[in-house]
Amino acid sequence: VSAPSDVLSGFMPELLARQITARSEPIQGWTSDACEMAVLGLDISESTLIIEDVVKWSPDGSEHIADALNSVFTLLADVIIEHGGSVVTLAGDEIVAVWPTAETGGASTAALWAARAAVVIQEKASLLAPVGGYPIRLRAGIGVGPAWLLDIGREQGRRVFVPVGPAIHEMTYAQKAVAAAETGISEAVRSLLGGRARTEAASGRTAVCRLTAMDPV
Repeated sequence: VSAPSDVLSGFMPELLARQITARSEPIQGWTSDACEMAVLGLDISESTLIIEDVVKWSPDGSEHIADALNSVFTLLADVIIEHGGSVVTLAGDEIVAVWPTAETGGASTAALWAARAAVVIQEKASLLAPVGGYPIRLRAGIGVGPAWLLDIGREQGRRVFVPVGPAIHEMTYAQKAVAAAETGISEAVRSLLGGRARTEAASGRTAVCRLTAMDPV
């Protein structure tokens, strides 16, 4: 089964849609029933510019970039795991983590843990050393709703899965509504968080808020 990237991008981040479309092995099919979850997506802002400049002007630029990205993604994964989430996708400069409601005790708790993880990640990212003079800034988005796994074939002998569905679309929409170093949340997520979150209106798109702080645990 093949699918154009413009169709897939309605259900998953655009980067993943492009990578899937470019694969030589066809999509195998759905591999799980849809389940409710909170989804956190993060990407490194201006990553292409950072990589191009560092590689161009530094003799060991490629190695420097690899080490920097490894440090960033290790930090993200550690915080996500500490907050009860699971990293399901790591592609290029983007990472996607999920909190299934069945495992967290409901949608409200799942959204709460995802939001707290996002706040901690943004705080820690702001303290990272610049790479090639560029600060590491993460654009984040949180959505909630049904999602499932798509089997997109094999890579280096291992099956590759990506999460797809309305929850991913909602997360991506919220992420695009905010600037670098900010976290966007859908209206559904804001409602679930209630008074435990401090939010502001996002100027980019309707039905999205900017998450600025969370009440302490």
